[in-house]
Amino acid sequence: LDIGQFVIDEVHCVSQWGHDFHPEYMQLAQIRTLFPGVPLAGFTATADKQTRADILARIFDGNADLFALGFDRPNIQIAVEDKAGATKRLLELMGEHRGEQGIVYCLARKSVDRLAQTLRDNGFPALPYHAGLDTEVRRQNLDRFLTDPTVTMVATIAFGMGIDKPDVRFVFHTDLPANMEAYYQEIGRAGRDGKPARAVLMYGFDDIRIRRAMIDEGNAADAQKRIEHRRLDALLDAQKRIEHRRLDALLAYCEASSCRRQVLLGYFGETHSPCGNCDQCLQPSATVDATDRAIALLETVVATGQLYGQAHIVDVLVGRDTDRTRSAGHNQLSCYGAGKATDPGVWRSLLRQLYAANAITVDIAGYGGVKLAERGWRILREGERVMLRVEEARRSSASRRTTRLAKAIAENVDGTLLAALKRLRVELARARAVPAYVVFSDKTLSDMAMIKPRDRAQFATVYGVGQKKLAEFADVFLAVIARHESAQAAD
Repeated sequence: LDIGQFVIDEVHCVSQWGHDFHPEYMQLAQIRTLFPGVPLAGFTATADKQTRADILARIFDGNADLFALGFDRPNIQIAVEDKAGATKRLLELMGEHRGEQGIVYCLARKSVDRLAQTLRDNGFPALPYHAGLDTEVRRQNLDRFLTDPTVTMVATIAFGMGIDKPDVRFVFHTDLPANMEAYYQEIGRAGRDGKPARAVLMYGFDDIRIRRAMIDEGNAADAQKRIEHRRLDALLDAQKRIEHRRLDALLAYCEASSCRRQVLLGYFGETHSPCGNCDQCLQPSATVDATDRAIALLETVVATGQLYGQAHIVDVLVGRDTDRTRSAGHNQLSCYGAGKATDPGVWRSLLRQLYAANAITVDIAGYGGVKLAERGWRILREGERVMLRVEEARRSSASRRTTRLAKAIAENVDGTLLAALKRLRVELARARAVPAYVVFSDKTLSDMAMIKPRDRAQFATVYGVGQKKLAEFADVFLAVIARHESAQAAD
């Protein structure tokens, strides 16, 4: 064959640092030796700096041109929510996007089938997609998704690779993705037309347990079939450590109390000012010293023998009278009911955040009992400080807008000035062909209308204004504020 070029797709699979490492991909390095005169290219949508360096070394012997586009997708509004009541919440989200097209990702095939049916029962056109379906059914469902702009696909990760549909308006996760790269790749299927899109991830304590178990119980037999390797066991152990670190990065993103887009892009080596288009920018969470509560929770874990799961731990803390607490004698413990003044949801959130922060672990090989990790013992014995995020009750989009409006009125934001600033934002957005929030979020404009900065130094103190936006927008917004103040003085 007269070969003109070799192209390796999903080239991150060649890297042991990549999120989807396939050992056989390493054999592709032979292409440069076997066909020295044929151009070779590699493509991937998700490779951090370390993975890119490994690709260059393994496939190109360090000699290649590297082209990397930015990872930011500012039109996608991103949010993370507690998984409690996930089905009810999914129906609420679907109602907010009725008539639009999207993808709902689940981890298990049974969950896909169940949720697709639930959505249909509630009037939403939804189809399942997973590897367990008949090939013809999958083909028909895919054709329907590609041709009907109102259909939602409920799917495992088997769906999405190679799908380049521009008008997907939302991607909802009802289970935790495998890692940050997988998450980025999956939400990146929304809003490819540049118009506003939405990504919501719901996750809970059990998601962390399941994902850690999936990593630790990786099938070595299957790996043996894929490749014969003298250091196979060491290779698999190293890969498990890598996957745990990647999962830890995703958990840190989920529990972030600052701009999520900053955390997401920071993982891929990019810096970003607060985006104004994530849940933490639009409705920031408070971070509090939770050391006393963490100690009370950890004492309960120890007092019950580090044998029980999260539900029982919470039952003991809040003093819930159950068959298990009575039969185990835990209703006689001094910690029984010690946390009854605190809502059980707060304790569940605290457990999840401590798990994500590696202060506790779960006996995956046993019965799922919560145990203290090294950091947990430090908190308990040495009083190591614990700062955790306070989760607010979930509210509808309309309720959030009303709350922000009420807050603006309470803070005496100048409504006339705010309206002028919004008009300017629209003009700037149209000139750049981007959504208005890409210029500045509503929160930033409200803060601007309240502070009424007079110069660049004051403008830099406005919420959501970083160095880039300071340089690009300060002068035009300062001019509008100055004109408004002059008109007010003349009146």
